[in-house]
Amino acid sequence: MANRDELLAATTQRVLSDLARNAYRSLGLPGDASQADVRGALATWRRATKLQLTKQCAWDLPWLGTISRAEADINDALGRIRDPARRLRERLFWFHEGGEVVGDISPDSINSVARGWASAPRLAARHDAAVLRLLAATCLDPEVEDQSRWLQVLREWHEVVTSEDYWTALVKAESQGEFEPAATLEEIGSLRAEAMKLVAGVLGTIAKDALSHGELGTCRNALEVLRSASLPADVLSELESDILGPAEDDLLASCGRMGGECVDEVKREEDSTAKRSICEAAVARFDAEVEPALNRLLEAGGPDSGFALRARQAAAECLLYLAFGWTWARDFVQAKTLEERALRTGAGTAAEARITEELSQIAVQAQQQDDYEKVFEGDGCWMCTWRVEVYMCQMPAPAAWVTRILTLKQDTVARRRLGLALGSIALLCSFRCAAPAVAMRTNCS
Repeated sequence: MANRDELLAATTQRVLSDLARNAYRSLGLPGDASQADVRGALATWRRATKLQLTKQCAWDLPWLGTISRAEADINDALGRIRDPARRLRERLFWFHEGGEVVGDISPDSINSVARGWASAPRLAARHDAAVLRLLAATCLDPEVEDQSRWLQVLREWHEVVTSEDYWTALVKAESQGEFEPAATLEEIGSLRAEAMKLVAGVLGTIAKDALSHGELGTCRNALEVLRSASLPADVLSELESDILGPAEDDLLASCGRMGGECVDEVKREEDSTAKRSICEAAVARFDAEVEPALNRLLEAGGPDSGFALRARQAAAECLLYLAFGWTWARDFVQAKTLEERALRTGAGTAAEARITEELSQIAVQAQQQDDYEKVFEGDGCWMCTWRVEVYMCQMPAPAAWVTRILTLKQDTVARRRLGLALGSIALLCSFRCAAPAVAMRTNCS
Protein backbone atom coordinates (compact mmCIF):
# COMPACT_ATOMS: atom_id res chain seq x y z
CA MET A 1 0.00 0.00 0.00
CA ALA A 2 2.83 2.36 0.83
CA ASN A 3 4.41 1.79 -2.57
CA ARG A 4 1.08 2.37 -4.28
CA ASP A 5 0.51 5.58 -2.35
CA GLU A 6 3.99 6.72 -3.32
CA LEU A 7 3.25 6.02 -6.98
CA LEU A 8 0.01 8.00 -6.78
CA ALA A 9 1.80 10.90 -5.14
CA ALA A 10 4.51 10.82 -7.79
CA THR A 11 1.92 10.70 -10.57
CA THR A 12 0.01 13.63 -9.08
CA GLN A 13 3.21 15.61 -8.79
CA ARG A 14 4.14 14.93 -12.41
CA VAL A 15 0.70 15.91 -13.65
CA LEU A 16 0.60 19.02 -11.52
CA SER A 17 4.13 20.09 -12.36
CA ASP A 18 3.16 22.18 -15.38
CA LEU A 19 -0.04 23.46 -13.78
CA ALA A 20 1.48 24.27 -10.41
CA ARG A 21 4.58 25.97 -11.81
CA ASN A 22 2.48 28.28 -13.96
CA ALA A 23 4.44 31.44 -14.70
CA TYR A 24 1.66 33.67 -13.40
CA ARG A 25 1.58 31.73 -10.12
CA SER A 26 5.35 32.05 -9.77
CA LEU A 27 5.08 35.81 -10.21
CA GLY A 28 1.99 36.07 -7.98
CA LEU A 29 -0.22 37.52 -10.71
CA PRO A 30 -3.62 36.86 -12.32
CA GLY A 31 -3.72 35.52 -15.86
CA ASP A 32 -4.82 38.86 -17.33
CA ALA A 33 -1.85 40.79 -15.85
CA SER A 34 -0.19 43.39 -18.08
CA GLN A 35 3.46 43.89 -18.93
CA ALA A 36 3.60 46.64 -16.31
CA ASP A 37 2.22 44.23 -13.70
CA VAL A 38 4.90 41.69 -14.64
CA ARG A 39 7.68 44.27 -14.21
CA GLY A 40 6.30 45.26 -10.80
CA ALA A 41 6.09 41.67 -9.59
CA LEU A 42 9.56 40.94 -10.91
CA ALA A 43 11.03 43.79 -8.89
CA THR A 44 9.15 42.70 -5.77
CA TRP A 45 10.36 39.09 -5.85
CA ARG A 46 13.92 39.96 -6.75
CA ARG A 47 14.08 42.38 -3.85
CA ALA A 48 12.67 39.74 -1.50
CA THR A 49 15.23 37.24 -2.74
CA LYS A 50 18.08 39.69 -2.28
CA LEU A 51 16.96 40.45 1.27
CA GLN A 52 16.31 36.74 1.94
CA LEU A 53 12.71 37.48 2.86
CA THR A 54 9.94 34.88 2.74
CA LYS A 55 7.06 36.57 1.04
CA GLN A 56 3.62 35.17 0.23
CA CYS A 57 0.68 36.34 -1.83
CA ALA A 58 -2.93 35.42 -2.53
CA TRP A 59 -2.01 33.51 -5.70
CA ASP A 60 0.27 30.98 -3.97
CA LEU A 61 -2.47 28.33 -3.46
CA PRO A 62 -0.46 26.24 -0.96
CA TRP A 63 -2.61 23.14 -1.60
CA LEU A 64 -0.98 22.92 -5.06
CA GLY A 65 2.37 22.35 -3.39
CA THR A 66 5.27 24.49 -2.31
CA ILE A 67 6.35 27.26 -4.62
CA SER A 68 9.93 28.35 -5.11
CA ARG A 69 10.83 31.90 -6.02
CA ALA A 70 14.58 31.67 -6.21
CA GLU A 71 16.30 33.79 -8.84
CA ALA A 72 16.28 30.89 -11.33
CA ASP A 73 12.55 30.30 -10.82
CA ILE A 74 11.70 33.94 -11.36
CA ASN A 75 13.84 34.12 -14.50
CA ASP A 76 12.20 30.94 -15.85
CA ALA A 77 8.71 32.37 -15.28
CA LEU A 78 9.75 35.64 -16.92
CA GLY A 79 11.05 33.76 -19.96
CA ARG A 80 7.72 32.03 -20.42
CA ILE A 81 5.81 35.30 -20.06
CA ARG A 82 7.99 37.00 -22.66
CA ASP A 83 7.38 34.26 -25.25
CA PRO A 84 3.98 34.99 -26.89
CA ALA A 85 2.95 31.38 -27.50
CA ARG A 86 4.02 30.27 -24.01
CA ARG A 87 2.36 33.31 -22.46
CA LEU A 88 -0.98 32.39 -24.05
CA ARG A 89 -0.73 28.84 -22.75
CA GLU A 90 0.20 29.96 -19.23
CA ARG A 91 -2.76 32.36 -19.28
CA LEU A 92 -5.15 29.61 -20.44
CA PHE A 93 -4.32 27.49 -17.39
CA TRP A 94 -4.43 30.19 -14.73
CA PHE A 95 -7.07 32.28 -12.98
CA HIS A 96 -8.06 35.53 -14.62
CA GLU A 97 -9.76 37.20 -11.68
CA GLY A 98 -10.87 36.64 -8.10
CA GLY A 99 -7.61 37.22 -6.25
CA GLU A 100 -9.53 37.97 -3.07
CA VAL A 101 -11.21 34.55 -3.30
CA VAL A 102 -8.33 32.46 -4.65
CA GLY A 103 -6.20 33.01 -1.57
CA ASP A 104 -8.86 31.46 0.69
CA ILE A 105 -9.45 28.33 -1.40
CA SER A 106 -8.74 25.04 0.35
CA PRO A 107 -9.37 21.42 -0.68
CA ASP A 108 -12.57 21.52 1.39
CA SER A 109 -13.92 24.63 -0.36
CA ILE A 110 -12.89 23.83 -3.94
CA ASN A 111 -16.24 22.44 -5.05
CA SER A 112 -18.33 25.24 -3.59
CA VAL A 113 -16.06 27.93 -5.07
CA ALA A 114 -16.09 26.21 -8.46
CA ARG A 115 -19.90 26.03 -8.43
CA GLY A 116 -20.11 29.71 -7.64
CA TRP A 117 -17.76 30.70 -10.43
CA ALA A 118 -19.41 28.33 -12.93
CA SER A 119 -22.81 29.97 -12.36
CA ALA A 120 -21.48 33.53 -12.58
CA PRO A 121 -22.39 35.55 -15.68
CA ARG A 122 -18.81 36.69 -16.22
CA LEU A 123 -16.92 34.63 -18.78
CA ALA A 124 -13.67 35.02 -16.84
CA ALA A 125 -15.33 33.47 -13.78
CA ARG A 126 -16.54 30.47 -15.79
CA HIS A 127 -13.03 30.02 -17.16
CA ASP A 128 -11.63 30.18 -13.63
CA ALA A 129 -14.16 27.55 -12.54
CA ALA A 130 -12.86 25.21 -15.25
CA VAL A 131 -9.25 25.83 -14.16
CA LEU A 132 -10.17 25.17 -10.53
CA ARG A 133 -12.03 21.96 -11.32
CA LEU A 134 -9.07 20.66 -13.33
CA LEU A 135 -6.66 21.37 -10.50
CA ALA A 136 -9.06 19.87 -7.93
CA ALA A 137 -9.63 16.68 -9.93
CA THR A 138 -5.90 16.20 -10.36
CA CYS A 139 -5.21 16.67 -6.64
CA LEU A 140 -8.22 14.88 -5.19
CA ASP A 141 -8.84 12.06 -7.66
CA PRO A 142 -5.55 11.00 -9.30
CA GLU A 143 -6.90 7.44 -9.78
CA VAL A 144 -9.86 8.76 -11.81
CA GLU A 145 -12.27 6.79 -9.65
CA ASP A 146 -14.92 9.52 -9.90
CA GLN A 147 -15.37 9.57 -13.65
CA SER A 148 -18.30 11.98 -13.44
CA ARG A 149 -15.98 14.56 -11.85
CA TRP A 150 -13.53 14.30 -14.74
CA LEU A 151 -16.28 14.37 -17.35
CA GLN A 152 -17.57 17.57 -15.76
CA VAL A 153 -14.07 19.05 -15.99
CA LEU A 154 -13.89 18.30 -19.71
CA ARG A 155 -17.42 19.60 -20.33
CA GLU A 156 -16.72 22.92 -18.62
CA TRP A 157 -13.47 23.32 -20.50
CA HIS A 158 -15.23 22.55 -23.76
CA GLU A 159 -17.76 25.30 -23.06
CA VAL A 160 -14.93 27.76 -22.42
CA VAL A 161 -12.70 26.98 -25.38
CA THR A 162 -15.58 26.81 -27.87
CA SER A 163 -16.85 30.23 -26.78
CA GLU A 164 -16.11 33.06 -29.18
CA ASP A 165 -16.42 35.46 -26.28
CA TYR A 166 -13.53 33.81 -24.44
CA TRP A 167 -11.14 34.16 -27.36
CA THR A 168 -12.28 37.72 -27.95
CA ALA A 169 -11.49 38.47 -24.30
CA LEU A 170 -8.10 36.77 -24.68
CA VAL A 171 -7.24 38.92 -27.69
CA LYS A 172 -8.31 41.99 -25.73
CA ALA A 173 -6.17 41.04 -22.71
CA GLU A 174 -3.18 40.50 -24.97
CA SER A 175 -3.68 43.86 -26.65
CA GLN A 176 -4.21 45.82 -23.44
CA GLY A 177 -1.31 44.07 -21.75
CA GLU A 178 1.15 45.93 -24.02
CA PHE A 179 3.48 42.96 -24.29
CA GLU A 180 6.40 43.08 -26.69
CA PRO A 181 6.21 41.12 -28.81
CA ALA A 182 2.46 40.66 -28.74
CA ALA A 183 0.88 37.35 -29.68
CA THR A 184 -0.32 37.15 -33.28
CA LEU A 185 -3.75 36.03 -34.37
CA GLU A 186 -2.12 32.90 -35.80
CA GLU A 187 -0.63 32.03 -32.41
CA ILE A 188 -3.97 32.56 -30.72
CA GLY A 189 -5.66 30.41 -33.38
CA SER A 190 -3.09 27.67 -32.84
CA LEU A 191 -3.78 27.62 -29.09
CA ARG A 192 -7.51 27.54 -29.75
CA ALA A 193 -7.09 24.52 -32.03
CA GLU A 194 -5.17 22.50 -29.46
CA ALA A 195 -6.82 23.78 -26.26
CA MET A 196 -8.96 20.69 -25.63
CA LYS A 197 -6.04 18.41 -26.40
CA LEU A 198 -3.98 20.24 -23.77
CA VAL A 199 -6.74 19.90 -21.18
CA ALA A 200 -7.42 16.23 -21.96
CA GLY A 201 -3.67 15.67 -21.97
CA VAL A 202 -3.76 15.90 -18.17
CA LEU A 203 -5.81 12.70 -18.15
CA GLY A 204 -3.52 11.28 -20.81
CA THR A 205 -0.52 11.81 -18.57
CA ILE A 206 -2.29 10.10 -15.68
CA ALA A 207 -3.19 7.11 -17.88
CA LYS A 208 0.28 6.76 -19.39
CA ASP A 209 2.00 6.99 -16.02
CA ALA A 210 -0.44 4.47 -14.51
CA LEU A 211 0.16 1.99 -17.34
CA SER A 212 3.92 2.21 -16.94
CA HIS A 213 3.56 1.37 -13.22
CA GLY A 214 1.05 -1.45 -13.68
CA GLU A 215 -1.93 0.53 -12.33
CA LEU A 216 -4.20 -0.82 -15.04
CA GLY A 217 -7.44 0.24 -13.36
CA THR A 218 -6.42 3.89 -13.30
CA CYS A 219 -5.32 3.73 -16.93
CA ARG A 220 -8.61 2.13 -17.96
CA ASN A 221 -10.63 4.71 -15.97
CA ALA A 222 -8.83 7.59 -17.65
CA LEU A 223 -9.31 6.11 -21.11
CA GLU A 224 -13.01 5.53 -20.45
CA VAL A 225 -13.41 9.20 -19.52
CA LEU A 226 -11.57 10.34 -22.64
CA ARG A 227 -13.68 8.08 -24.86
CA SER A 228 -16.90 9.31 -23.24
CA ALA A 229 -16.05 12.99 -23.44
CA SER A 230 -17.02 13.57 -27.10
CA LEU A 231 -13.54 14.77 -27.94
CA PRO A 232 -12.68 15.39 -31.60
CA ALA A 233 -11.72 12.12 -33.27
CA ASP A 234 -8.18 13.25 -34.07
CA VAL A 235 -7.59 14.42 -30.49
CA LEU A 236 -8.83 11.14 -29.01
CA SER A 237 -6.77 9.10 -31.49
CA GLU A 238 -3.62 11.02 -30.69
CA LEU A 239 -4.13 10.69 -26.94
CA GLU A 240 -4.79 6.94 -27.20
CA SER A 241 -1.68 6.51 -29.33
CA ASP A 242 0.39 8.40 -26.80
CA ILE A 243 -0.95 6.27 -23.93
CA LEU A 244 -1.11 2.80 -25.47
CA GLY A 245 1.14 3.13 -28.50
CA PRO A 246 4.47 2.34 -26.78
CA ALA A 247 3.04 -0.81 -25.14
CA GLU A 248 1.52 -1.91 -28.44
CA ASP A 249 4.78 -1.30 -30.32
CA ASP A 250 6.73 -3.36 -27.79
CA LEU A 251 4.25 -6.22 -28.02
CA LEU A 252 4.21 -6.27 -31.82
CA ALA A 253 7.99 -6.22 -31.99
CA SER A 254 8.29 -9.01 -29.44
CA CYS A 255 5.76 -11.20 -31.30
CA GLY A 256 7.44 -10.75 -34.66
CA ARG A 257 10.89 -11.43 -33.27
CA MET A 258 9.85 -14.46 -31.21
CA GLY A 259 7.99 -16.30 -33.98
CA GLY A 260 10.70 -15.77 -36.57
CA GLU A 261 13.50 -16.81 -34.24
CA CYS A 262 11.75 -20.07 -33.33
CA VAL A 263 11.23 -21.16 -36.94
CA ASP A 264 14.76 -20.18 -37.97
CA GLU A 265 16.38 -22.07 -35.09
CA VAL A 266 14.30 -25.21 -35.67
CA LYS A 267 15.16 -25.22 -39.38
CA ARG A 268 18.87 -24.99 -38.64
CA GLU A 269 18.81 -27.80 -36.07
CA GLU A 270 19.01 -31.40 -37.31
CA ASP A 271 18.47 -33.34 -34.09
CA SER A 272 14.76 -34.01 -33.43
CA THR A 273 15.13 -33.77 -29.65
CA ALA A 274 16.85 -30.42 -29.97
CA LYS A 275 14.07 -29.22 -32.28
CA ARG A 276 11.49 -30.04 -29.63
CA SER A 277 13.53 -28.27 -26.96
CA ILE A 278 13.65 -25.12 -29.10
CA CYS A 279 9.89 -25.20 -29.59
CA GLU A 280 9.19 -25.81 -25.90
CA ALA A 281 11.44 -22.90 -24.93
CA ALA A 282 9.72 -20.60 -27.42
CA VAL A 283 6.26 -21.46 -26.07
CA ALA A 284 7.46 -20.92 -22.50
CA ARG A 285 8.85 -17.55 -23.52
CA PHE A 286 5.53 -16.62 -25.13
CA ASP A 287 3.70 -17.54 -21.91
CA ALA A 288 6.13 -15.52 -19.79
CA GLU A 289 6.48 -12.42 -21.97
CA VAL A 290 3.80 -12.01 -24.62
CA GLU A 291 0.74 -13.35 -22.80
CA PRO A 292 1.11 -11.05 -19.73
CA ALA A 293 1.83 -8.03 -21.94
CA LEU A 294 -1.22 -8.80 -24.07
CA ASN A 295 -3.43 -9.15 -21.01
CA ARG A 296 -2.17 -5.83 -19.62
CA LEU A 297 -2.93 -4.06 -22.89
CA LEU A 298 -6.40 -5.61 -23.10
CA GLU A 299 -7.22 -4.68 -19.51
CA ALA A 300 -5.89 -1.14 -19.77
CA GLY A 301 -7.15 -0.27 -23.24
CA GLY A 302 -10.32 -2.33 -23.33
CA PRO A 303 -10.89 -5.58 -25.26
CA ASP A 304 -12.70 -3.89 -28.15
CA SER A 305 -10.26 -1.09 -28.91
CA GLY A 306 -8.21 -0.95 -32.08
CA PHE A 307 -5.08 -1.41 -30.00
CA ALA A 308 -6.49 -4.63 -28.53
CA LEU A 309 -7.42 -5.93 -31.99
CA ARG A 310 -3.94 -5.33 -33.38
CA ALA A 311 -2.30 -6.80 -30.29
CA ARG A 312 -4.40 -9.96 -30.44
CA GLN A 313 -3.63 -10.35 -34.13
CA ALA A 314 0.11 -10.06 -33.49
CA ALA A 315 -0.06 -12.58 -30.64
CA ALA A 316 -2.11 -15.00 -32.76
CA GLU A 317 0.36 -14.77 -35.64
CA CYS A 318 3.21 -15.38 -33.22
CA LEU A 319 1.47 -18.53 -31.98
CA LEU A 320 0.99 -19.62 -35.59
CA TYR A 321 4.72 -19.30 -36.23
CA LEU A 322 5.45 -21.29 -33.09
CA ALA A 323 3.11 -23.96 -34.45
CA PHE A 324 5.12 -23.97 -37.69
CA GLY A 325 8.17 -24.68 -35.54
CA TRP A 326 6.48 -27.76 -34.11
CA THR A 327 5.75 -29.06 -37.62
CA TRP A 328 9.48 -28.86 -38.35
CA ALA A 329 9.96 -30.86 -35.16
CA ARG A 330 7.46 -33.38 -36.63
CA ASP A 331 5.02 -33.00 -33.74
CA PHE A 332 1.72 -32.18 -35.40
CA VAL A 333 -0.34 -32.65 -32.26
CA GLN A 334 1.53 -29.83 -30.52
CA ALA A 335 1.27 -27.75 -33.68
CA LYS A 336 -2.50 -28.26 -33.77
CA THR A 337 -2.81 -27.29 -30.09
CA LEU A 338 -0.95 -24.04 -30.70
CA GLU A 339 -2.97 -23.24 -33.82
CA GLU A 340 -6.20 -23.75 -31.86
CA ARG A 341 -4.85 -21.34 -29.25
CA ALA A 342 -3.91 -18.92 -32.03
CA LEU A 343 -7.45 -19.12 -33.42
CA ARG A 344 -8.96 -18.26 -30.03
CA THR A 345 -6.53 -15.38 -29.56
CA GLY A 346 -7.00 -13.99 -33.06
CA ALA A 347 -10.79 -14.35 -33.27
CA GLY A 348 -12.24 -11.41 -35.17
CA THR A 349 -8.87 -10.21 -36.46
CA ALA A 350 -7.45 -10.22 -39.98
CA ALA A 351 -5.42 -13.31 -39.08
CA GLU A 352 -8.44 -15.48 -38.31
CA ALA A 353 -9.00 -16.72 -41.89
CA ARG A 354 -5.38 -17.74 -42.38
CA ILE A 355 -5.21 -19.52 -39.02
CA THR A 356 -8.44 -21.39 -39.79
CA GLU A 357 -7.01 -22.59 -43.09
CA GLU A 358 -3.72 -23.69 -41.51
CA LEU A 359 -5.60 -25.46 -38.73
CA SER A 360 -7.73 -27.45 -41.16
CA GLN A 361 -4.57 -28.70 -42.87
CA ILE A 362 -2.66 -29.58 -39.74
CA ALA A 363 -5.65 -31.31 -38.13
CA VAL A 364 -5.37 -34.26 -40.52
CA GLN A 365 -1.70 -34.82 -39.72
CA ALA A 366 -2.33 -34.37 -36.00
CA GLN A 367 -5.13 -36.93 -36.04
CA GLN A 368 -2.92 -39.39 -37.89
CA GLN A 369 -0.13 -38.92 -35.35
CA ASP A 370 -2.57 -39.25 -32.49
CA ASP A 371 -3.96 -42.51 -33.90
CA TYR A 372 -0.48 -43.98 -34.22
CA GLU A 373 0.41 -43.06 -30.65
CA LYS A 374 -2.80 -44.50 -29.25
CA VAL A 375 -2.33 -47.80 -31.07
CA PHE A 376 1.38 -48.37 -30.71
CA GLU A 377 2.37 -46.53 -27.52
CA GLY A 378 -0.45 -47.60 -25.23
CA ASP A 379 -0.53 -50.35 -22.61
CA GLY A 380 -2.00 -53.09 -24.76
CA CYS A 381 -0.74 -52.73 -28.34
CA TRP A 382 -3.74 -54.79 -29.55
CA MET A 383 -3.19 -57.95 -27.50
CA CYS A 384 0.00 -59.11 -29.13
CA THR A 385 3.67 -58.28 -28.66
CA TRP A 386 4.20 -56.59 -31.99
CA ARG A 387 5.41 -52.97 -31.72
CA VAL A 388 5.46 -50.66 -34.72
CA GLU A 389 7.03 -47.22 -34.31
CA VAL A 390 5.76 -44.79 -36.92
CA TYR A 391 7.68 -41.65 -37.89
CA MET A 392 5.26 -39.19 -39.41
CA CYS A 393 5.38 -38.48 -43.14
CA GLN A 394 2.94 -37.46 -45.85
CA MET A 395 2.47 -41.02 -47.20
CA PRO A 396 -1.03 -42.43 -46.65
CA ALA A 397 0.13 -46.06 -46.61
CA PRO A 398 1.00 -46.44 -42.88
CA ALA A 399 -2.49 -45.57 -41.68
CA ALA A 400 -4.07 -48.07 -44.04
CA TRP A 401 -1.68 -50.82 -42.96
CA VAL A 402 -2.36 -50.10 -39.29
CA THR A 403 -6.05 -50.64 -39.91
CA ARG A 404 -5.26 -53.86 -41.73
CA ILE A 405 -3.09 -55.10 -38.85
CA LEU A 406 -5.92 -54.62 -36.38
CA THR A 407 -8.32 -56.68 -38.50
CA LEU A 408 -5.85 -59.54 -38.90
CA LYS A 409 -4.57 -59.81 -35.35
CA GLN A 410 -5.88 -63.41 -35.00
CA ASP A 411 -4.40 -64.60 -38.31
CA THR A 412 -0.75 -65.55 -37.73
CA VAL A 413 0.04 -66.25 -41.39
CA ALA A 414 -1.55 -63.01 -42.48
CA ARG A 415 0.38 -61.13 -39.81
CA ARG A 416 3.65 -62.51 -41.07
CA ARG A 417 2.81 -61.63 -44.65
CA LEU A 418 1.79 -58.17 -43.51
CA GLY A 419 5.08 -57.84 -41.66
CA LEU A 420 6.92 -58.44 -44.92
CA ALA A 421 4.70 -55.83 -46.58
CA LEU A 422 5.47 -53.31 -43.83
CA GLY A 423 9.16 -53.98 -44.30
CA SER A 424 8.78 -53.24 -47.99
CA ILE A 425 6.92 -49.99 -47.17
CA ALA A 426 9.71 -48.98 -44.79
CA LEU A 427 12.26 -49.59 -47.53
CA LEU A 428 10.29 -47.59 -50.06
CA CYS A 429 9.76 -44.76 -47.59
CA SER A 430 13.46 -44.65 -46.83
CA PHE A 431 14.08 -43.77 -50.47
CA ARG A 432 11.32 -41.18 -50.54
CA CYS A 433 11.95 -39.46 -47.19
CA ALA A 434 15.05 -38.14 -45.48
CA ALA A 435 14.24 -40.48 -42.57
CA PRO A 436 12.40 -43.83 -42.65
CA ALA A 437 8.65 -43.41 -42.46
CA VAL A 438 8.08 -46.72 -40.69
CA ALA A 439 10.40 -48.66 -38.43
CA MET A 440 9.24 -52.09 -37.30
CA ARG A 441 10.36 -54.66 -34.87
CA THR A 442 8.50 -57.79 -33.78
CA ASN A 443 8.66 -60.13 -30.81
CA CYS A 444 5.99 -62.51 -32.12
CA SER A 445 6.75 -66.15 -31.95
